[in-house]
Amino acid sequence: MSKRGIQVFLIDPSGIANETSGIPRAISHPHLTKIPGPISLFTLRAFRYALSFLSSFADKDQFGKVGSFHGVTTEMNPERFRKSIENHKLTEEIASWKPNGSDFHKNDPFNKELEEGVLFRNGFWTRPGSIARKCIDQPGIELIQATVNSFEQIGSSWKLDLKESDQKILADSIIFCNSYLIGKLASSLFEGEEIFPINKVRGQLISLKETENSSRVPNILCAEHYLTPSVQGEHVLGSTFDEFDLNPKPRKKDTDLLLQYVQTKYPTLRFDSNCVLSEKTGFRAQTPDRFPIIGPIFDPKIFQETYKEIDLPRNRNKKFPNLKVIPGLYVFGGLGSRGILSSFLGAEILASLILGEPAPVEFSLLESLHPARFLYRRIRK
Repeated sequence: MSKRGIQVFLIDPSGIANETSGIPRAISHPHLTKIPGPISLFTLRAFRYALSFLSSFADKDQFGKVGSFHGVTTEMNPERFRKSIENHKLTEEIASWKPNGSDFHKNDPFNKELEEGVLFRNGFWTRPGSIARKCIDQPGIELIQATVNSFEQIGSSWKLDLKESDQKILADSIIFCNSYLIGKLASSLFEGEEIFPINKVRGQLISLKETENSSRVPNILCAEHYLTPSVQGEHVLGSTFDEFDLNPKPRKKDTDLLLQYVQTKYPTLRFDSNCVLSEKTGFRAQTPDRFPIIGPIFDPKIFQETYKEIDLPRNRNKKFPNLKVIPGLYVFGGLGSRGILSSFLGAEILASLILGEPAPVEFSLLESLHPARFLYRRIRK
């Protein structure tokens, strides 16, 4: 929005990237499904967009295009990987299958120890916090470290009151982008009803001091977990996934689990407990369908009243009205474990929707991202 000359107020009580986005490094590559669908198509487009943006925007210590090798797992077996590449008609610039004994395995001493898998040649790592701070440090963006107390519609604008100050903000549009608390913040508009089913998912990662052998690992290594190459003498190994125990503090059992994984998966790297430099816990914001929520907001009561019988056989030929969204209200969240990958294209999509510009993705993807999908599913139950 600021690139288009529009003033942006970013309101965050924690400051920039001091929560989950404060992880030391994140990794990104497309998520391939066997048959082309919304998740794979969106992540492929988001991957290309992120590569283009970061290549010209990020500093050398913020972004590294090193390639990502994804080994076979129980969920991602060889057949699924090969069919994914074939069905999406991907070039080697995006993804290529590397069977045992391929040149990829032969040409690097460490890679000889890897099993078959997919190489995302342009897979990359980022430092999310550092990139976020650089994004904010642009003309037309003002950071306000405060908590929104209330908001109300005044004519065609929205007025926001802040808890920590007497400052009043009048804006044409509000974008709810506060991670797993999006539903709670927006619910005050709808008599406490939370219309976005976003779950809080705990993840823990650890930073590891490089060993003599690990310093020669050229790519990001993915399977059940991921390991970054050494950057300034440090690897990042992550991440756990826990929807039930939401302890914000690092847990020894998770550190032990990650260490056991890397020791079993890549024994020649010779990691042990003395290599652990730090532990970090964060919380993903995840939707039930593991797909982002990006778009305008409907009033849930009016939506239900308008479309409550849309699936009944007797209404098969009935024409239902095109319901208008609430002017100036948008949501951007539910990015899950693909925050960096999704955020840049997601922001461009949202800017185009707000300003009435041509969308950078096809209409079918806009439909899949639309917040109203959860209201519609609720009606169909």
